[in-house]
Amino acid sequence: MGRGKEPSLSKAISDADLELSVYDHVGDGNLHYNVLVPPNVDRLEFTKQIEGSLSLQLYDTAAALGGTFSAEHGVGRFKKHLLERYGDPGRIAAMRRIKTAFDPADIMNSGAVVRPLDETPGS
Repeated sequence: MGRGKEPSLSKAISDADLELSVYDHVGDGNLHYNVLVPPNVDRLEFTKQIEGSLSLQLYDTAAALGGTFSAEHGVGRFKKHLLERYGDPGRIAAMRRIKTAFDPADIMNSGAVVRPLDETPGS
């Protein structure tokens, strides 16, 4: 992907009749895109619905343009699978080794950000 693919993303958003909330931080250059949940739609169902399609298009576009799927607010539990998809494998491995060294029983913030070394993806 790269520059030039953004119009297809805009068309996908327009065709789905969705609204974006776009804002930024002038000082650090972070630009945030959030797909707004339409009125009278269950938030969790809507998230499931767009997670495998439109959200991935947004993240793929951001990555192709040198951005990321998550900014300064972090990854946490809900975006952990995206870190494994878009993150640098070497950095993730280092994070897992550090997590395991300091918290071998995985009791501190268990399940957030990175899997322990003995846990497989999707578990």
